[in-house]
Amino acid sequence: MRGATYVAIVFAAYLGSQDEALRTTGFLEGAFFALMAIAIGLTVRYADDQRFRTTPMDYLILAGVATAAVFGQGQFEMKEVSLLIVRAVILLYACELILERTFSRWSLLNIASTVTLAVFAYKGLIAA
Repeated sequence: MRGATYVAIVFAAYLGSQDEALRTTGFLEGAFFALMAIAIGLTVRYADDQRFRTTPMDYLILAGVATAAVFGQGQFEMKEVSLLIVRAVILLYACELILERTFSRWSLLNIASTVTLAVFAYKGLIAA
Protein backbone atom coordinates (compact mmCIF):
# COMPACT_ATOMS: atom_id res chain seq x y z
CA MET A 1 0.00 0.00 0.00
CA ARG A 2 2.92 2.32 0.64
CA GLY A 3 3.94 2.15 -3.01
CA ALA A 4 0.43 3.02 -4.19
CA THR A 5 0.44 6.01 -1.85
CA TYR A 6 3.77 7.26 -3.21
CA VAL A 7 2.63 6.89 -6.83
CA ALA A 8 -0.62 8.73 -6.08
CA ILE A 9 1.34 11.56 -4.42
CA VAL A 10 3.61 12.04 -7.42
CA PHE A 11 0.67 11.94 -9.84
CA ALA A 12 -1.27 14.43 -7.74
CA ALA A 13 1.72 16.77 -7.50
CA TYR A 14 2.19 16.62 -11.26
CA LEU A 15 -1.48 17.18 -12.05
CA GLY A 16 -1.58 20.02 -9.53
CA SER A 17 1.31 21.70 -11.31
CA GLN A 18 -0.55 21.41 -14.63
CA ASP A 19 -3.80 22.98 -13.38
CA GLU A 20 -4.10 26.62 -14.43
CA ALA A 21 -6.39 27.51 -11.52
CA LEU A 22 -3.77 26.37 -9.00
CA ARG A 23 -1.03 28.36 -10.70
CA THR A 24 -2.92 31.61 -10.13
CA THR A 25 -2.77 31.07 -6.37
CA GLY A 26 1.02 30.88 -6.35
CA PHE A 27 1.55 32.80 -3.12
CA LEU A 28 -0.99 30.77 -1.17
CA GLU A 29 0.36 27.52 -2.55
CA GLY A 30 3.92 28.54 -1.71
CA ALA A 31 2.89 29.50 1.80
CA PHE A 32 1.04 26.19 2.23
CA PHE A 33 4.06 24.12 1.19
CA ALA A 34 6.43 26.24 3.28
CA LEU A 35 4.26 25.76 6.36
CA MET A 36 3.97 22.05 5.63
CA ALA A 37 7.76 21.74 5.35
CA ILE A 38 8.18 23.58 8.65
CA ALA A 39 5.59 21.32 10.31
CA ILE A 40 7.36 18.21 8.99
CA GLY A 41 10.70 19.47 10.29
CA LEU A 42 9.26 20.24 13.71
CA THR A 43 7.53 16.86 13.87
CA VAL A 44 10.70 14.98 13.00
CA ARG A 45 12.74 17.03 15.47
CA TYR A 46 10.41 17.06 18.46
CA ALA A 47 8.36 13.86 18.16
CA ASP A 48 8.28 11.75 21.31
CA ASP A 49 8.34 8.46 19.45
CA GLN A 50 11.31 8.19 17.13
CA ARG A 51 9.74 5.99 14.46
CA PHE A 52 10.78 8.31 11.67
CA ARG A 53 14.51 8.79 11.77
CA THR A 54 16.51 10.89 9.39
CA THR A 55 19.31 9.22 7.49
CA PRO A 56 22.16 10.64 5.42
CA MET A 57 20.06 9.88 2.33
CA ASP A 58 17.33 12.21 3.65
CA TYR A 59 19.83 15.03 3.91
CA LEU A 60 21.10 14.28 0.41
CA ILE A 61 17.54 14.42 -0.95
CA LEU A 62 16.88 17.71 0.83
CA ALA A 63 20.13 19.16 -0.53
CA GLY A 64 19.11 18.09 -4.05
CA VAL A 65 15.68 19.63 -3.66
CA ALA A 66 17.15 22.88 -2.36
CA THR A 67 19.60 22.93 -5.27
CA ALA A 68 16.80 22.34 -7.77
CA ALA A 69 14.74 25.11 -6.20
CA VAL A 70 17.59 27.62 -6.25
CA PHE A 71 19.08 26.88 -9.66
CA GLY A 72 15.79 26.14 -11.40
CA GLN A 73 14.63 29.76 -11.32
CA GLY A 74 16.31 30.78 -14.60
CA GLN A 75 14.26 29.04 -17.27
CA PHE A 76 10.50 28.67 -17.16
CA GLU A 77 10.50 24.93 -17.90
CA MET A 78 13.19 24.24 -15.32
CA LYS A 79 11.31 26.34 -12.77
CA GLU A 80 8.16 24.25 -13.24
CA VAL A 81 10.12 21.00 -12.88
CA SER A 82 11.96 22.19 -9.78
CA LEU A 83 8.70 23.33 -8.16
CA LEU A 84 7.16 19.95 -8.96
CA ILE A 85 10.10 18.19 -7.32
CA VAL A 86 9.86 20.37 -4.21
CA ARG A 87 6.10 19.82 -3.90
CA ALA A 88 6.41 16.07 -4.41
CA VAL A 89 9.19 15.68 -1.83
CA ILE A 90 7.28 17.68 0.79
CA LEU A 91 4.15 15.61 0.19
CA LEU A 92 6.14 12.36 0.25
CA TYR A 93 7.73 13.21 3.60
CA ALA A 94 4.35 14.25 5.02
CA CYS A 95 2.75 10.99 3.96
CA GLU A 96 5.70 9.03 5.28
CA LEU A 97 5.12 10.60 8.69
CA ILE A 98 1.43 9.68 8.51
CA LEU A 99 2.16 6.12 7.38
CA GLU A 100 4.65 5.63 10.22
CA ARG A 101 1.92 6.45 12.72
CA THR A 102 -0.86 4.30 11.29
CA PHE A 103 -1.19 0.73 12.42
CA SER A 104 -3.96 -0.46 10.15
CA ARG A 105 -3.24 -1.66 6.63
CA TRP A 106 -6.42 0.03 5.39
CA SER A 107 -6.05 3.49 6.87
CA LEU A 108 -7.82 6.49 5.43
CA LEU A 109 -4.64 7.52 3.57
CA ASN A 110 -4.29 4.10 1.94
CA ILE A 111 -7.94 4.05 0.90
CA ALA A 112 -7.70 7.60 -0.51
CA SER A 113 -4.53 6.67 -2.43
CA THR A 114 -6.16 3.58 -3.91
CA VAL A 115 -9.25 5.53 -4.96
CA THR A 116 -7.06 8.29 -6.42
CA LEU A 117 -5.09 5.80 -8.50
CA ALA A 118 -8.32 4.16 -9.67
CA VAL A 119 -9.68 7.54 -10.79
CA PHE A 120 -6.39 8.36 -12.56
CA ALA A 121 -6.45 4.99 -14.32
CA TYR A 122 -10.08 5.42 -15.36
CA LYS A 123 -9.42 8.94 -16.68
CA GLY A 124 -6.30 7.70 -18.46
CA LEU A 125 -8.20 4.89 -20.17
CA ILE A 126 -11.00 7.20 -21.28
CA ALA A 127 -8.53 9.77 -22.64
CA ALA A 128 -6.60 7.12 -24.55
